[in-house]
Amino acid sequence: MVISQLPLNVVGGGELYTIRSFRQLLKVQPQSELWYAASPQPALAPHSQRLVQKYIRADIEGETVRAGETCTLQQLLLHGAHFDSLVIHQYLSSATTIDWIAATAPDQNVVLTTLGHEAFEQEFRRVFEPATNILIAEISEFARRRSEGRGFAATSVAAGIYRSDIRDLSGPQGKPSTRPCRAIAVGRLLPHKGFEVTINGLPSAWHLDVVGPSSGDSVYERYLQDLARNKGNVTLHGFQSEETRRNLVASADVLIASSCHRLYDGKRIEQAELFGLVLLEAVASGTLAVASDIPSFREVMTTLGLDDFLYEERNPQQLREILIQIEGMPAGERDSRLRVARERLRANYLWDDYWSRVFGHLAPISQLRLVA
Repeated sequence: MVISQLPLNVVGGGELYTIRSFRQLLKVQPQSELWYAASPQPALAPHSQRLVQKYIRADIEGETVRAGETCTLQQLLLHGAHFDSLVIHQYLSSATTIDWIAATAPDQNVVLTTLGHEAFEQEFRRVFEPATNILIAEISEFARRRSEGRGFAATSVAAGIYRSDIRDLSGPQGKPSTRPCRAIAVGRLLPHKGFEVTINGLPSAWHLDVVGPSSGDSVYERYLQDLARNKGNVTLHGFQSEETRRNLVASADVLIASSCHRLYDGKRIEQAELFGLVLLEAVASGTLAVASDIPSFREVMTTLGLDDFLYEERNPQQLREILIQIEGMPAGERDSRLRVARERLRANYLWDDYWSRVFGHLAPISQLRLVA
């Protein structure tokens, strides 16, 4: 059983990670279930309040989540006893993670994965006790190192693309010479995504498509709208269907990911990204990726062999120089870079073998029962 400690009704990178990992789990274990919190949970709600918090069973159609039956945490804890393994996503978001761990039997495996929401991190660090049946499986080496820095033994198991989603690129893939270069930026309109850096770094002859749902931050979104209007070569598409988004990524010459620790208003955040899912999606679609040089992006770009397309975060001039370099790249060189990146993608980031890699780190249930 997979439990998301946050709602899945607004889909961003973390939610997609949960949905896609569960889709793959159904292929391996068809009786698996996915439940998600009906609403964001206070990190430190009293135990009596936590027990009546609502969870919703998810019915997954493609990447669309449809709400199924609803129950309380207390009811779901009892239901969870029927599963050999429990997978908890966003485990650092709420004290209910401790309720789950306390309710599991010694012969049940528990897999914990954080996807970035960590309001309960300090309290979890104080009360968590490692056990043979508990695995912290983070989504990147960067995330694993962060966990170990907190004193948690962890492993990293990364994935982001199904083999079937890697588009066929037989034949030359050079951009048509009759149109200007197109870039795309994808993600929820949050300040740490650094969309303003992407807009400011765009060469004047290029066009930029920005695709992603509102974050509810009206001040930041008005700021982006003003920048796009003044720039004149930027289209803010807002939310788009998965098919439309993928087609826009595939038709672009470059995907730009500009996440940063220092925000447009001068504030700083501790971590901007734990992974780099959009970078994998770009390469799978036959589109080169350019990214800000933050640890999680550097990890992915280095693995893909594209680390020379990293630029100093919040440095639009350096971004512009890389884009101009790509614009002048011969089609054969571009195709060669993509072929290498896609082979490395297949070798390191497929959902197809994700659960075999996760289960490979777990103690066999039979062994746990001997200990219990």
